[in-house]
Amino acid sequence: MTKQETIKVITLLIMSYPSQDKLKEEETLKGMVAVWSECFKDDDVNVVLKACKKHIISNKWFPSIAEIKALVDELVTNANNTLLEILSRGIKIEISSVEHKQIGGKENENETH
Repeated sequence: MTKQETIKVITLLIMSYPSQDKLKEEETLKGMVAVWSECFKDDDVNVVLKACKKHIISNKWFPSIAEIKALVDELVTNANNTLLEILSRGIKIEISSVEHKQIGGKENENETH
């Protein structure tokens, strides 16, 4: 996540928790952007935003980095598990299709002899 994307994430959080007056100070915001940017540098902004929205919907307090990181990890794990399930089903379908063609092919060979 870039610094610009981090600003987008922090803006969403600040707008969702307007009672956080200390977050409206410029120096605090600069520090927060620097820390969050570093902590989420390897994460996709869309996943971080989704994690933040999930937190906003279910929590009345401003999140910590650890809370958002845990939600990001949960979302990524769930997405990976879903992808693996889809891929494994696709492979089973593909294998079944190949096996069917092979069986059909053998039957056709037997019929011609």
